[in-house]
Amino acid sequence: REVDSETLERPSVVAAGADEREPEREIVRSFAPRLAGDLDSIALKALNREPSRRYPSAAALRDDLMRFLDGRPVAAQPDSAGYRASKFIGRHSLAVATGAVILAALVAGVVVVLWQAGVARGEARRADRVKSFLIELFREADPSQTLGETITAREILEKGARRLDEQLVEEPAVRAELLDTIAQVERNLGLLEPAARRADSGLELRRVASGGSRLELAASLVTRAEIHYDSGELEPALSLLDEALHLAPGLDSLATPLGRRWLEVRTSVLGQQIDLAEAERLGRRALAEALAAPEVDALDVAHWRLALAGFAIDGSR
Repeated sequence: REVDSETLERPSVVAAGADEREPEREIVRSFAPRLAGDLDSIALKALNREPSRRYPSAAALRDDLMRFLDGRPVAAQPDSAGYRASKFIGRHSLAVATGAVILAALVAGVVVVLWQAGVARGEARRADRVKSFLIELFREADPSQTLGETITAREILEKGARRLDEQLVEEPAVRAELLDTIAQVERNLGLLEPAARRADSGLELRRVASGGSRLELAASLVTRAEIHYDSGELEPALSLLDEALHLAPGLDSLATPLGRRWLEVRTSVLGQQIDLAEAERLGRRALAEALAAPEVDALDVAHWRLALAGFAIDGSR
């Protein structure tokens, strides 16, 4: 009757609640975490009231203890996939950790490749949209469309700008790129006022765009700075160039067309008696890059030598 009414406690619970009067209670308590789990289950199975639920022999108990020591699933625990997996991981922790790192690297690689593929597809679609727009725009100069009348480049650009106000509303990235392109062409034609309007619109689109890149925004900043410089507005130009370099560190190099534009307008702005020493420093660095290029461009080298000569003349006045 005493056995029937007895409540069996798990060994880990007994150890954790060691009596304060026991001289080695702290040592006993320290064993509680190690007893929890498999050893608890083994002890309770061995002490089960029902003989059919106990170990059938001492050899069976020994085998279960050996499985515990080897880190394998024990018979006293309910069998489950999660339990077996945890024991497997415990036995092969180094291999599992290595495999997890490799798997994570593979997953990360796949994610990066898929992301790059998505970016490439997006860039290809945008390039197609820009090309289609420009082709349609320059068809305006086709004699069959103008009925023999001549149409100037300025009129073509104006038509394109008006068309942008009506089209591509849902494609801000494409609109921004086209506005930037039109602004650069208008600037080269000396049409600074419309170029500034177009550049401002493209810059604003890229500032608020959620998916735009920092490099694209830097490109719009450089375009607007170039127009400021041509208009004699040196301080605003310098401020935009500083912002562009902050967005795209490493922009101050001839390695890319945008970097070349940034260097040219920066040295030109600084050369207007703002900071001749800094303008000369940038010019000398650009000249060194041009001379160190795998295929030296003589015109590029001449451009920077002439710029440095101009700074030297201005500095001697």
